[in-house]
Amino acid sequence: MEQGSGVKDTWATALALALLEHAQAERRPFALVDYNGRPFYERIVRPGEALPHEALFVGCSGGTSIAAALSRGLELVRATSGGFRQADLVLVSDGIDEGTADAPALRDQAAALDVSVFGLAIGMPGEILAPWCDEAHAVTDLSTVEGRVASALFA
Repeated sequence: MEQGSGVKDTWATALALALLEHAQAERRPFALVDYNGRPFYERIVRPGEALPHEALFVGCSGGTSIAAALSRGLELVRATSGGFRQADLVLVSDGIDEGTADAPALRDQAAALDVSVFGLAIGMPGEILAPWCDEAHAVTDLSTVEGRVASALFA
């Protein structure tokens, strides 16, 4: 998850909490990876565990490396015994990464692991994340999640 400042930061945190709640309701593990130019904070939350408060107040700034974030997410799926198979990886970003050369190989890795990659582009067109994702959506109204986005994430 890439967090920006102000409203975008709050929105990214709210999305992470909603996804955690959904995973907890389904008794599935949840992993949070904060990134900017590289992943720099991560936490795995098992069913019934709480997300540490410090995870909600991690600020991101400086560059966007979607390849690094997606690669780390896939490493967690591979390394975590049980629970992350057939995982959904949700990429939340408010930044543009113009280096999409690694996107096809990372999508192939995700498919080999049976991982679906969903993108949420905060304040940007969803097409920005399309090279990396099976499905990408723009989150333009920061006061609510559009119905089609909610359905894709929580159906």
